[in-house]
Amino acid sequence: MPVIISDIIDKVLIGVTTLEILGLQVDPITGELKEWTWLLY
Repeated sequence: MPVIISDIIDKVLIGVTTLEILGLQVDPITGELKEWTWLLY
């Protein structure tokens, strides 16, 4: 995944595809990252 690092912007922006590849998801209530639970059939 391409990554852009800026000295000007102090916010973190991670796309959904990148989060899925890393096995992470955002908790909508707390806004924190947590490990994704994989369901394999």
